[in-house]
Amino acid sequence: MALQPNPANDKVTLRWPAGMAPEHIDVLGMDGRLLRSFSPGLNSEQIQLNLAGLSTGSYLVRTMGKSGPTLTRLIKRVD
Repeated sequence: MALQPNPANDKVTLRWPAGMAPEHIDVLGMDGRLLRSFSPGLNSEQIQLNLAGLSTGSYLVRTMGKSGPTLTRLIKRVD
């Protein structure tokens, strides 16, 4: 899975290999608190995550799929 761009402003795109779509995507604060949830389409290969309203700083993007959960660090910045 790849987050682009990272660092990001108000939007970031999460991409994955064909056929490997996660079932659920969460944006978590560094304290583990759930801030946003997303559900991608079954046949999709990417989703755009809206970060508007989140403060500048570090977050975790958790994907839940058939192979288990993965965590990726995301940096939100302001231009």
